[in-house]
This record gives sequence, structure tokens and C-alpha cells, in this order.
Amino acid sequence: MSRDTTNPGGVLAWLGERSVRLYAMRLLRNPADVDDVLQSVAERLLRKTVEIEQPENYLKRAVRNAAIDVQRARSRRDELEELSHFYAEPFAHAADTELAVTQLQRTIADLPVVTAEMFRLHYLDGLSQSDIASRLGVHLSSVEKHLAKAKNRCLEAMDVPPQQR
Repeated sequence: MSRDTTNPGGVLAWLGERSVRLYAMRLLRNPADVDDVLQSVAERLLRKTVEIEQPENYLKRAVRNAAIDVQRARSRRDELEELSHFYAEPFAHAADTELAVTQLQRTIADLPVVTAEMFRLHYLDGLSQSDIASRLGVHLSSVEKHLAKAKNRCLEAMDVPPQQR
């Protein structure tokens, strides 16, 4: 079947191909993640302004990259959850881990907008510090300082002693 590859929008039809979905499923093994990845790739295609010469190869590479992003984000969320459970020990006296999670959420919401955005991009979306710097147009050192500030605020809010931070 011939496909229009003169514009990225024409390549969108390839996303409906069973082979692309199966490829994503092999990588992720979760239908919900596959849908998220294919939607992410479709959004990237719609923003693309140049011709795609090898659409099948491009899509496989884009799906693989988006799958890696999903796996990184999941890893970061797991890391954040583990961090909140580890440091929730001070709240164990009240036998209420929910309190620790609520406090953590409140602390993040009280961060300056830029710091909170960087925290979200790094710990929830799984972006590297250099990716955040590129995306926001700031220096890497600025991202490092904002993330350290956010982490310290979260640990302070959970009454973690300074020597354990």
C-alpha cells in the first residue's frame, strides 16, 4: 500500500498499522502504555515540518524512543514513591503514611513554579537534568540547584534530619 510521505501528517496513517502496534507491544507489554506511546508519536509527527523519507523506520525509532521515555517516567515515579515511603518513617508513629504523602504533595505545590515544574519533569516525567535544561532554555547548573532545593524542601517537610538528607 502506497503512503504519502511528503508530509509528516501523511505518515500518521502508519500508526494504525498492526505491525507498529505489535512492535510497541513487544517493547512495553502493556496496552495502556502502547496507546500512550502511539499518541505521543502522533503528537510529535503533527509538530514535524520536514518530509520523512523512510516512514516505517522513522516510526519504529520514534516508538522505541517514546517507549524508553515511558519506562524512564515509570522508573522515576517508582523512585519517588520509594523515597516517600523510606522517609515516611517519622510519620509511622502516627501510623499514617497517607499523612506523609499528603505533606509531600503540599510541599511540592508550595514550591516556586519553575522549581515545581523541574521537579515534575525530572521525578514524574523521567526527563534527565540536561533534557530539562534544554527544554526550558536554562543552564544545567540551574536545573541541578532547583532540583536540590525541591528535594531538600520535601525532606524538611517530612522532618528528615539534615544528616540523612
